[in-house]
Amino acid sequence: MTFAGSGASKRSLTVKRANHIAARHAHEKEKVFTIREYSVPVEASDKLPLDERDWVCPFCPALPTLPAYLKTQSVQHHYRTQRPRHKTDAARLNVLRWKLA
Repeated sequence: MTFAGSGASKRSLTVKRANHIAARHAHEKEKVFTIREYSVPVEASDKLPLDERDWVCPFCPALPTLPAYLKTQSVQHHYRTQRPRHKTDAARLNVLRWKLA
């Protein structure tokens, strides 16, 4: 399938694809695969050498150097699964990091 037009962004192509599937293949929506790439969050570990640590949880282990989107996803996953009852807003975490330093 090709789209006419120049400089079409990835977002506009995604919208056009979704609209096409909804209009032309409504009965087959479940069979159509998504084009979104999903990544699995990286688990934090205290076994990382100090020179390989990029992000350190003020409460526990660290994460290695990761791309920005994966780092954000991994940090949020860590707080959600390992520290659900801690206040994890930016101000609270900065206070804890200053106390550890």
